[in-house]
Amino acid sequence: MMKENKFLQTGLLHVVSLIVLVLSYHYVGITLPIFNGVDINFFYILLAIVAGLAGSLFAAIVGVATIIIDLLLGTTEQWIAIAISVGILGYVFGLGIRRKSFLAGTFSRHDALRFNVIQVVANVIIFGLILPTLEVFFYQASTAVVFINGWIFSMINSILIAIFATALFKLIANRVKVKRTNNK
Repeated sequence: MMKENKFLQTGLLHVVSLIVLVLSYHYVGITLPIFNGVDINFFYILLAIVAGLAGSLFAAIVGVATIIIDLLLGTTEQWIAIAISVGILGYVFGLGIRRKSFLAGTFSRHDALRFNVIQVVANVIIFGLILPTLEVFFYQASTAVVFINGWIFSMINSILIAIFATALFKLIANRVKVKRTNNK
């Protein structure tokens, strides 16, 4: 019986994660008027949280699924490059989190530093190099424009994730720690 509940809870987490990520990607974005083609999207912060809670592979799969669902909703046509990039990013986010200790209620300064170094490097490589290269390859996009936008987006995204995802990781870990203390 206990194993069935755990399976249901995990399945529910996965379904809710996918729904929240799709909604955040589709509806919660801010277009920067200064940089044409660069949007601030809180989806990536939530993807980092999902990677911490559910692991690298799930974050990669749900990241790609989010882009495909967004394609089906009709908002994006150029999805292959972003789907590949988001899948890689979700996987790397999961590698940046010490998941066992995080789920046990520990997210130290060292954990935050480790995660943020990994996520900044991943953002720069993925959105500054891989995504623009794929956009040029798949869609014959303007090389200068996509690389400049990629670098700008990678910097903005890195800062937002460093601030908000780190704060949410700390909040979740503290909540888990309090809950474990109260159950003892």
